[in-house]
Amino acid sequence: MKPTDLTLNEQMRITAHEIVKRKGLLDITDEDAANLKAGRDGVISDLDTIVDHFYGILVEIDEVP
Repeated sequence: MKPTDLTLNEQMRITAHEIVKRKGLLDITDEDAANLKAGRDGVISDLDTIVDHFYGILVEIDEVP
């Protein structure tokens, strides 16, 4: 099995417990996670525009090489 056949969590060996821990560190609630999941399709359909916009802003920051 190739690593690319695995999910990112499986590749990085991130357990369900680790996800809960990380969500807690970032103060992400179950409601926040549900909202993020609900917006997933919209983000995916507009991903190129979002990435272009992000990098357009990023390259204007002097501290970013």
